[in-house]
Amino acid sequence: MLRATAAAPRMSSDTSTDLTRFVRALRTDPSGATAYVLLLGFPLSDHAHIATLVQQGVPFVHLERFRQTIGLSLDQIAALVEIPARTLTRRRQTGRLRSDESDRLFRAARVVGRILALYDGKLAEAHEWLESPQRGLGGAVPLTLAATDHGAQAISDIIGRIEYGLGA
Repeated sequence: MLRATAAAPRMSSDTSTDLTRFVRALRTDPSGATAYVLLLGFPLSDHAHIATLVQQGVPFVHLERFRQTIGLSLDQIAALVEIPARTLTRRRQTGRLRSDESDRLFRAARVVGRILALYDGKLAEAHEWLESPQRGLGGAVPLTLAATDHGAQAISDIIGRIEYGLGA
């Protein structure tokens, strides 16, 4: 099971700023539709630009910024984006993720961003939800489900239900 670090994550000023910028962006777009890119250290972008970034493969530094911003270990982020730890080591050396890996990183950021939006940017509360079995997900832990496209969609559906008061 993926678990966030028990202690509050130590954030660099960049990653702390990434979370702050994300929370500010939620004020203008409460859905956080594209604000999740801020969690990766990118500026707000339109969907076409995001697609281009994914196709080119993102620099490894953005995976690291996301990991630090949301407070996960390297092993946890490796599981979340379905990249073996040894492959992540190679990607760190080459400095860039492949397109398919970048796509999974953006998917992870989108899911986490959606959960952070649900909890008004409160990281501790978002972690609590991410790490706890959810009845609406058949008792599955969202952080584990988020590693697949189907799981990410199921999480998005449950969040939509919660936002509209339909319960999880």
